Amino acid sequence: MACLEWFNVSRPLTLSSDLKGKVVLLDFFTYCCINCLHLFPYIKQVEEEFSAADGFVVVGVHSAKFDNEKDSANILAAIQRYNLTHPVVNDSGGILWNQLGIGHWPTLLLLGPNKEVLFLLAGEGMKHELPFIVRTAFKHYAGPCQLSGNELPLAPASHLLAEKKGVSLLFPGKVASCQVIQNDFRQTPKIVSDQTVAFGDNLKEPAVPLDRFVHKSETERLAVADTGNHRILILTTSGKLEINLKTLQVSTVAGTGSQGDNLEGGRLGVDQPLSSPWDLCMVSRALVPCRKACQCETCGSAGGRTVEDILLVAMAGTHQIWGLFLNDTFCWRQRVFPAGSIAAIAGSGKEENRNNAYSHAAAFAQPSGLSYSNELNTVFIADSESSSIRRFNLTTGQVSAVVGGDRDPFNKKLYVADSYNHKVKVVDVEANMCDTLFGIGQSGDQMGPFNVAQLNEPGGLCLSPDETRLFVADTNNHSIKIVDLVKGTVEKMDIVSPENQFLHHTLPIELKVSPSGGIVNLLITMKLDKGFDLTDLAPQKWIMTLPNRSWSASSCAGEYVPDMKLKIEVPSGPPGLAEMVYIDYKLYLCCNDSSCMAKKVRLPIRVLQKAGASTNVTHHWKHLLGLKGLSSSSVNLS
Repeated sequence: MACLEWFNVSRPLTLSSDLKGKVVLLDFFTYCCINCLHLFPYIKQVEEEFSAADGFVVVGVHSAKFDNEKDSANILAAIQRYNLTHPVVNDSGGILWNQLGIGHWPTLLLLGPNKEVLFLLAGEGMKHELPFIVRTAFKHYAGPCQLSGNELPLAPASHLLAEKKGVSLLFPGKVASCQVIQNDFRQTPKIVSDQTVAFGDNLKEPAVPLDRFVHKSETERLAVADTGNHRILILTTSGKLEINLKTLQVSTVAGTGSQGDNLEGGRLGVDQPLSSPWDLCMVSRALVPCRKACQCETCGSAGGRTVEDILLVAMAGTHQIWGLFLNDTFCWRQRVFPAGSIAAIAGSGKEENRNNAYSHAAAFAQPSGLSYSNELNTVFIADSESSSIRRFNLTTGQVSAVVGGDRDPFNKKLYVADSYNHKVKVVDVEANMCDTLFGIGQSGDQMGPFNVAQLNEPGGLCLSPDETRLFVADTNNHSIKIVDLVKGTVEKMDIVSPENQFLHHTLPIELKVSPSGGIVNLLITMKLDKGFDLTDLAPQKWIMTLPNRSWSASSCAGEYVPDMKLKIEVPSGPPGLAEMVYIDYKLYLCCNDSSCMAKKVRLPIRVLQKAGASTNVTHHWKHLLGLKGLSSSSVNLS
C-alpha cells in the first residue's frame, strides 16, 4: 500500500507498522456510488465509538468505476465534500481490489490485529449490523498485548475548505429557475446575487450536507431534496410548509429522517421512509391515463384526466422515480392517492438500464436529474450510473432511451451536465445525437469562448426563462457559471448579498441529544474586540431560528448582551436525525477612527439525535468580533 497515493495522512500507511495490532475496517468505495454514500454515517458511528487509541482504524480504499474517479484531485474533492477524516488510499489500478477478491461497491472488510480476515460485508444490506460486528471483534481481542493504541499520522484535508479565500459556495450541486435558485452542499444559507438562493447546513457529518436541489415553480412552491436526511422539504405561499426565504426555516413534508428500503410507498409524506432523494421536478399539470372501465366523475368518458401539482422525485437510493401528490389524485395509473402521499411511479428498484412500456417494469441506475416538458408531457431523466438520458412519458407510462434510442418526433434540445467529462452537452432528441457545447474533457476553471472554457465536475444546470443563458453549478470549482448561448461565452457569476445578509459566520458546532428528546443549555459569549463599541441608540438585536414548531426555546429574540443563556427544548426524533438551529446577530458598531458599520453574524448549531446521548446538554460557545472577522471557541460542559 505504500506505493499508492494517500489522503488524510502525512505519509503512506503500512500493514506491518502503522496498522499492526489494530482492528482495521477497509471500506472499498467509489465516490459516485449511492450505496457507498449510504455507508458513510454508519462508518462514522463506529469511528466515534472506537479510535486509534483503542486499536481501531478505518481505511477507505477508493476503487474507481469510471476513469474520472481515478484522478487524485477528484478523489480529494470528494473526501472534502463528504467530510471523510479517516485515511483514504487511491487504488486506481485495482491492486488491492484484485488481490483481496473484491467484487462489489461497497464492500467492507474487517481485519484482526494480525491482519486475519474477520468479516466481509458486500453491499449496504447489513450496514445496521456494522457496530455490533466491530464491538464483537473488540470483545474477542480484549486483553493485554492484543491491540495497539499507537496514533496514526493523520492530516485531514476537510479543514482546507474553510481556508479558501473569496469562496462563497462549496460544492454547489444543482441550479433551477424561474428565478435562479441553487443549493450549496456545505455552506450556511445565504442570498446569492439578486436571483439566487443557496441552501445547505455547512454540516460536519456526511449524513446530511447534501441538500441537492431547489425548485421554484410558477405557483410559488419551493422544494428541497435533503438527500442525506432522506427527506423532502417544501414551501408554499400559504406558509403551511416552510422554507421561508426570509427566516430560512425548514419543515419536512416527506420522509422520516431515516433511510427506507420500500419500493412502493403510498403513505402520507412524513410517514413514508425515503432513500436518498437526489433531484426534484414540479409537474403542475399532466394528462394521465385512467383504467378502461373508470366511471369516476373527474374522468368522465374520455378515459383520462388532468392531474395537478405532482412533485417528481429522483429517488437515487432505490433507483426509481417517485411522486409526491400535493392534491388528491384519482386514477393515477389505476391508483388513488390522497393529498400529501408519496409513492413510486416508475422503476422496479433494480439497478439497471431497462426500458419498458410499463413504468414499473422499467429500471434505472441512480437517477440524478429530472426535467419536465409540458408540451410533450414527458420527464427527461439523467440516469447517472448507466451514463444515459432516459424519458418517462406520463401519458403512456412508457420509459425509453433518448440518446441512442428509437426515433421520435420531438424537435427539442436537452442540455446535460456531463460531470465526469467536465462538459456541458446538448442532446438533439429528434436526431438522437449528443454533441459537446463546451468543455475540453479535462477539469479546469477557465472562462471565455466555448472552445477554451473549462469546468470541474459540473453537477447541474438550468435554462433561463428567455432561453438565452444556461446557469451551471460548477461543483468542484465552487461556483456558478453563466453560459451565454447567443455569444458562445462562459463567465463566472458574481456572488453577492443584496442585503449583505451574513458578513460573518462560523463553522457549526454539533450537539448530541437523545432520540427521546431533551434540553440544550446554551451559553453564548459574543464580545467585541478592542477598538469596537456599540453605536449609541442604535438597535442591537439577535434572533434564533428553530427547525419547526415542535421545538421551543426560553427566548427566540432579544437585545444584544455580551453573555447570554438560552434553553432549547428538543423534541423526540429518530436516531441519526440532524436539525439546524441558527442564532443571528445584527449589530451597529463604531470604531476608534470614528467610522461606523453594521455587522451581521450567523451562529449555526447542529443538533444530532444519537442513541446513548444525554437528555440534558450544556455547551459554552465563545466569540470575539473584530475588524478581521469572527473568532470562535467552544467547550462542552455536560
